[in-house]
Amino acid sequence: MSKNVNHPYMGKAKTIAASVVIAIIAWAAIMWVDDPDITMTISDLDVRFVGEADLRENGLVITGKDDIPVMSVSVSGKRSDLMDYMDGIRIEVDSSQITEAGEYSLTGSIFLPSSRLTIEKEKNAEIPITVEKLETKEIEVRVKQTGTAKDKLISSVVENPTVTISGAKSEIDNVEYGMATVDISTINESGVGPTSYVLMDSDGALISKNETIETEKAMVDVRNTVYSVRNLPIAVELSPELEEEYILNESETTVTPARVDVGVPQYSAQSEVRAILYTADENDSVECQLVPEEDMYIPEENLTVKVKAVLVKKVSKTLTLEVTAENMPQDKTVYIDYIQATVSGEESKLNTDNIKATVDLENLDEGTYYLPVNISGDGVSVRETYYASVTIE
Repeated sequence: MSKNVNHPYMGKAKTIAASVVIAIIAWAAIMWVDDPDITMTISDLDVRFVGEADLRENGLVITGKDDIPVMSVSVSGKRSDLMDYMDGIRIEVDSSQITEAGEYSLTGSIFLPSSRLTIEKEKNAEIPITVEKLETKEIEVRVKQTGTAKDKLISSVVENPTVTISGAKSEIDNVEYGMATVDISTINESGVGPTSYVLMDSDGALISKNETIETEKAMVDVRNTVYSVRNLPIAVELSPELEEEYILNESETTVTPARVDVGVPQYSAQSEVRAILYTADENDSVECQLVPEEDMYIPEENLTVKVKAVLVKKVSKTLTLEVTAENMPQDKTVYIDYIQATVSGEESKLNTDNIKATVDLENLDEGTYYLPVNISGDGVSVRETYYASVTIE
């Protein structure tokens, strides 16, 4: 059979705890039931400018608000009123009389949100401000992806990326572009959605000071397109300028990496990614930009590859070429003059065994014609169009 044992100090502890609670209740009753008059100093008052919207409509903006000195005021009233209204106490400054840019010192007045409060030792505050002309600027809104997408690639593009911002010149001059952020881990299907953006400077840092800047719209539409992932080889091509002077030795040219992951529609027939070579260094690799085909998405980190190109200098040579006919008319005799043509390419391939010249006689009847000649051959190029005299009898 159990037996309760009362410790001698347990009853004393309960008595002390009860006394503390009673004391707190009594103190609160005295303070709030009696609600005494008190005087309190309110520091770091909010400064508001009356007429600032009208000022902006007139092409002016107030700057330097961050440099306004800290203001304080002593206010008297019932304790409960001070507790209720202290956050609404502020300094109001009338800026409606300003008509041009410049430096000003304006007189501020204390605003009390309740007539039950009074100001002790009222003194009008002098508020130094700078007024600048309002200017506008167009910026591009870019997009940055965060998160990861499993087994797919997602392209995020800002539709209508140009937005207009307005503000003091000293502030908008620091804005280089806007940045919208898309978390691609939440995207499961293609679509367009509104996305907020922030302002960035030329160093890619967030604009930290923004007293006057306003944007024409707070959000932009971002189109997110979901693609299947495909690992494709890279095919190097010469730019038109290089192709005039060189031939690419594809078998000895190396690309790093040789393959890249790209985004394509599920049933796309794409089999390679083109890289256009604009410069060549015989002794070193050069950076080369990949060229996405229609309906192909290449992530930014995969857009550049290293190409060690082996180029062969083109030479030009004038050859006398026999021209043969394609689509010969039946039961007709054809006479075609030889032509002289200047062709370019690797010297060893500039011969009549490699180079062929043809004309197309499809749908032609008897007569004499002056027809364009198709000149072809491995690694051969022709800069102009040649014609041959053709007689059909």
